[in-house]
Amino acid sequence: MDIHVPASEVISWDTMTAEQTEGETGYLSDRCVEKSAFRLRRIDFSDRYEAGQWCHKGHVIHVLSGHLSLMFANGTRQEVAAGQSCILGDNGPAHKAVTQLATTILVVE
Repeated sequence: MDIHVPASEVISWDTMTAEQTEGETGYLSDRCVEKSAFRLRRIDFSDRYEAGQWCHKGHVIHVLSGHLSLMFANGTRQEVAAGQSCILGDNGPAHKAVTQLATTILVVE
């Protein structure tokens, strides 16, 4: 990753406006900071959330609280608990997020 910013920056996630998106079930609230070479997102999922579509993008994900299940189009799942991270490559297997409990993640794209 090539990070070029003129100075350090503190991000106050709780003061940012969140964009809410409905899933197949539940919803998510997404806060995003975009820079030239990357996006940093904090996503808050409701309990019983399931994404309404498959994703093919690469991400670095860190679970701040709760528990994230990544469902893959081939039927497999990957479980990521609070304090754990995972890396999904660009153009890798299609995946989508599923939660049973309210969950918060930090995503680098």
